[in-house]
Amino acid sequence: GNFQEFWDQLDEIDSNAYVIDPEYPKRSDCYRRILLENYVHLRISLDPESPSALPDIKFMGSEQRISHYRETMNTNIIKWNVSKSVFKNLELLFGTKFLTPDKTVKENHIAECVICYEYRLDGNIPDIICDGDRCGKQYHYA
Repeated sequence: GNFQEFWDQLDEIDSNAYVIDPEYPKRSDCYRRILLENYVHLRISLDPESPSALPDIKFMGSEQRISHYRETMNTNIIKWNVSKSVFKNLELLFGTKFLTPDKTVKENHIAECVICYEYRLDGNIPDIICDGDRCGKQYHYA
């Protein structure tokens, strides 16, 4: 099949959102992990066969920090419009403008694992964020 629309959707996300993973996206990468705010990440997975459809969305962060994003998404999910780009739909879904990629800002949001003190461990970035109200520290799953 022709995957150009799929790649175009991901390219727009890569250009306009703060993608923290994959660090160097390949055409075969169907997901993006996007920084919404400090200690709050959004992991979206697009379907190459239906690239403009609502992607699989997972929130990463403490429940206190992500609850309003989840509520806003649940309220706005009926607004998803397959004739708009995934990126534009995500902005409507969350009622916000996404942080943009900026190398100087990136260092402020990239946190090393609080256990092993590495950012990338076997190619993976810290994917668990402590649920404690005052913590929000990140660590690797394994």
